[in-house]
Amino acid sequence: MVGPAKRAYSYDLLIYGSEAGYLSSRAQIELHGPNTQDTIAWVRFCDPGVTFPLDTYNNGIVTMHLPASMFEPVLNILRTEKFVEVYFGPGQGFIDTGNLAIGGGVPIRPPIGPIGPAVGVATRKRKKGRSKGRTSSTGRRRSRAPS
Repeated sequence: MVGPAKRAYSYDLLIYGSEAGYLSSRAQIELHGPNTQDTIAWVRFCDPGVTFPLDTYNNGIVTMHLPASMFEPVLNILRTEKFVEVYFGPGQGFIDTGNLAIGGGVPIRPPIGPIGPAVGVATRKRKKGRSKGRTSSTGRRRSRAPS
C-alpha cells in the first residue's frame, strides 16, 4: 500500500529509558499535521543489533524505523527545514524536504577572500591633528598609563 504525502507542521520527541527501550526502540519522534492532535507519522530509532520491525501504514499514520545513528540527522532536518512531508512508499516510510534550492541554506563559513574593497584600519580616514599613537622624544611609541 502506498500512502499519500502529508506535511508535518510540528513534532514531539520521546526518549525511552532502561536497557530495553520500548517496542525495540530507543527514541521516537511523533510528527503532526496542521494540529497537534493529528498524528501523521511515528519515526522510531532502534539500537544497533536490534532487528527492525517493518515500516507500516495504518489508519493514515506512517510508522518507520531507523537506526539510532539517524536520530540527530532527522532531528536537524525537523529543526531547520521549513517544509517536511512524510509518506509511505512500497514497504517503507519516507521523510521528504521537497525541492530545495541549491545553496539555499545558511553558509557554514563566510566565503574565502574579500568581496569588494577591503576596509581596514589603513583605509579609514583619521581626524586631523591626530597621530597613530603618542611617541616619545626618541621616536618610539609610549605605552599608555592605566587609567
